[in-house]
Amino acid sequence: QLADAPWNNVGLPYQRSFERDKSKLPTGQVTKLQFDLHPVSQIFNAGHRIRIAVMGADKDNTEPPPAPDATISIHRSKPYPSHIQLPIRSSD
Repeated sequence: QLADAPWNNVGLPYQRSFERDKSKLPTGQVTKLQFDLHPVSQIFNAGHRIRIAVMGADKDNTEPPPAPDATISIHRSKPYPSHIQLPIRSSD
């Protein structure tokens, strides 16, 4: 569940990570998830590619998902558009 951040987080999605904010995802239903990525400083030159890996948990820092047979599906269609928004900075 998204919440208002207690600081200026420049409009990024914010989750409080409170137990009461958790809810189960409906089985077999497409659900919109919003989250921000940890900041990094990386320059991608024209023609470069990036790879995004989506996992159920960070095994070194969190508990694994409760359902070991859970499936993560990324929908990439007109009715269910997925996207990643990266900042673009001019070379000036």
